Amino acid sequence: MKQKKYLKTGLMILFIFMSGIFYSCKENNQQSTQLSIKSLEESFDTVNAEEDAKDMDEDSISVLEQSDITANKSGEESIKNIEDQELIYVHLCGEVKNPDVYQVEKGTRLFDIIKLAGGLTEEAAGEYVNQAAVLTDGQQVYIPSRAEVKDKSLYMNSQVASEKDTSKVNINTADINELMTLPGIGEAKAESILNYRQEHGDFKAIEDIKNISGIKDSAFNKIKDKIIVK
Repeated sequence: MKQKKYLKTGLMILFIFMSGIFYSCKENNQQSTQLSIKSLEESFDTVNAEEDAKDMDEDSISVLEQSDITANKSGEESIKNIEDQELIYVHLCGEVKNPDVYQVEKGTRLFDIIKLAGGLTEEAAGEYVNQAAVLTDGQQVYIPSRAEVKDKSLYMNSQVASEKDTSKVNINTADINELMTLPGIGEAKAESILNYRQEHGDFKAIEDIKNISGIKDSAFNKIKDKIIVK
């Protein structure tokens, strides 16, 4: 009887001991599993952070490269614009404060170069000069004095004040508004003249204007005494 009691007690102790071992192993397995999952999550976070940093670096490099391209393009366009500017030389003399040879852009008008020269003197007969005239390369501009204007023969011999030069339209430099002051030249024909100049260059002689569509002998005869080429 006592042996059965001892045996029963021993089996209960063994069962409790085995249950403790099983429970301990289960807890350890759960902790190990949780640690493994946490380690994997941390690894994924590290990889994602490295990829994000790499993407940011690539974006920064791309922005810098684009900025360099834009800067280089702007610099090239600026150089091209400077090269496209055609310069001319004009000798301004007579009644101006600083007579000299001036370098100006093509298309500059007389009043612009007078400003560069410091303006007219008190004796200048500025009202007798067409200050709106467009200047050409190699031109000499003479501003007469009031005393010279009184002597018409001397005044008519001055190169710039001459009515012959200032009253005619230079078809190589005139803009659309100047061309439209010519008899029979409307907006359409004036634009055709500008397009011809752009495609073929300056007119060599006033007769070349007859190459423009709509300007034949009859139209040319109306304007031939009012146009020049320089």
